[in-house]
Amino acid sequence: MSEFRQKCIGRTNLVGSFAAIPHPVAVEVMAQSGLDFLCIDWEHAQISRDTIETMVRAADVHRVPAMVRVPGHAPKRSRPHSTAARRACLCRAFRRRHRRKQR
Repeated sequence: MSEFRQKCIGRTNLVGSFAAIPHPVAVEVMAQSGLDFLCIDWEHAQISRDTIETMVRAADVHRVPAMVRVPGHAPKRSRPHSTAARRACLCRAFRRRHRRKQR
């Protein structure tokens, strides 16, 4: 199990940030700042799929977990092409399921 997942399950306080600047260098700078995770905001930022993939890879180089906040509920749009991007996607359905369990 990944260290990030263990911390989430253990309810450890984590510090992360949203990345909305569509450039991998911005992600690298944020990753080097000591954050526990990054969330790439595809929902509110105009970012192409290819750029998202390079942003995820930039975070992965620095071993910082990256999640992608996907727009809408359409499976075609939120389905990533690569394995790296597939690991990073945080789908709305998962968030809804998690909220129901907390109630």
